[in-house]
Amino acid sequence: MPALEDPFSKLMKTINESEHRKYFYSTFYYLETKEKHLKVLIPSSEYYKCAFRSIADKLYSVNRSIKHIEVICDRVITNFNTQKEILPKTGQSSMNLSDEVYELQTDIAALFFNIRSILDSMSTLMHFLYGPTSRQFSSFADYVKYIRKEQHSSGEIADSQMKDFINKNMSWFFLLRDIRDYITHYSSIDISFKEKDGGVLNIFIQNNFDLDELIKLVSEGMNRLIHFFDEHFSQLVLRKNQSQS
Repeated sequence: MPALEDPFSKLMKTINESEHRKYFYSTFYYLETKEKHLKVLIPSSEYYKCAFRSIADKLYSVNRSIKHIEVICDRVITNFNTQKEILPKTGQSSMNLSDEVYELQTDIAALFFNIRSILDSMSTLMHFLYGPTSRQFSSFADYVKYIRKEQHSSGEIADSQMKDFINKNMSWFFLLRDIRDYITHYSSIDISFKEKDGGVLNIFIQNNFDLDELIKLVSEGMNRLIHFFDEHFSQLVLRKNQSQS
């Protein structure tokens, strides 16, 4: 296994050097799948280490998928420019790209799965980060819905900074969720090619979204979220422990 960079290095350091874990010393997280094929009991004070490690694994997979998608797209465009045939009757360009289509479908499916998994793993950390009286979440979508509420009831955790970040910086998440859910329930990953004026080839997913632009949007959005999460919760844990001391 390659040595993986800690996605939340600042937060890890803050937790390790603070008294935050002591609020969870007497509790455990019991993780169980719906049909109970997997059951795990983890000390609540140690769960963040497991979650950080799993997120690092998935981020590595995400980055590999993105790099491979970029390589395939570059290969498609290069081969198209050098090997395409012009159909005599229509004057349209023609080329067999079936292998590349299946490769792209495989990598995009892996990318979508791992991004969703990263986000859901991040949501399971919220109880530990906000404190033992806070709500537990099993999906990032549930967390987003909760944190964006107009008003929170007495005793509920409200996070205006996170709410503001989501409202201003997470359009990529809502777009990706729509595409992923549509593919999951109604379709397959549809790859199409469109030649523009001047012979420029563009690659699209579901016939509507430029693949290069979508990958860039998702990659930059995920990196921005990881950085904000690290900074935001480092400060939150620090403030919480200073107020308790």
